[in-house]
Amino acid sequence: MFTVATSAFGRCPYRILIGEECSLARRGLRGLLSSDPELKICGEVSNVRDLVQLAKKEKPDLIIKGTTSPQMDELEAIVSIHQTCPETRILIVLSMRAAKDSLRAALDSGAHAYIFRSDAESELLSAVHNLRRCGLFSGPTVPKLGINSSIRNLRMNGTIVQALTNRELEIASLLAGGYSNKEVAAKLNLSPRTVETHRDHIMHKMTFSNFSELVRFAIRERLIGP
Repeated sequence: MFTVATSAFGRCPYRILIGEECSLARRGLRGLLSSDPELKICGEVSNVRDLVQLAKKEKPDLIIKGTTSPQMDELEAIVSIHQTCPETRILIVLSMRAAKDSLRAALDSGAHAYIFRSDAESELLSAVHNLRRCGLFSGPTVPKLGINSSIRNLRMNGTIVQALTNRELEIASLLAGGYSNKEVAAKLNLSPRTVETHRDHIMHKMTFSNFSELVRFAIRERLIGP
């Protein structure tokens, strides 16, 4: 069973779905998130089947998934959510007992970032707001594991499914088409600094080493003409 939160004040700017088997851990996550008035919990589930079902229904901005070590059904759930809800970010709250390979599998499947349970009290809200602002979070534990938390390429039926948001794709296509940061900002009603930030994130996510690689990507993915 799952529960769905409603509010008399309408939809909150940032809606979060919690997926956690342990009721005590769910309560802890709920308490941390509820302390921030900018966040709204739109539902809670205790198993991956309900997580996929409610994610498709609610289309939350963020899913927080607690796990000891991601199993195959959890990885399949992440892939499914990543396909059906591409704008939804996924944050894994992981047990310290999890193996590095399991964590890498979760990130490769479509999770966007992770924190450890032991760090949740100090890192959870920071992770949420970083994901909300720019789609990335790299906590102090990430470099120690040597894992790129922005890995986003899934190969399915020969098609590369990228993790770039619609806004990032839009900016990538304009930049590759020859527009300057200032011109892109004017077209999209953004500040030049915001465009620069998006550009940095695109380069980092796609591991581009120079601008010509961005242009080649845009042509290959038909974001612009050759």
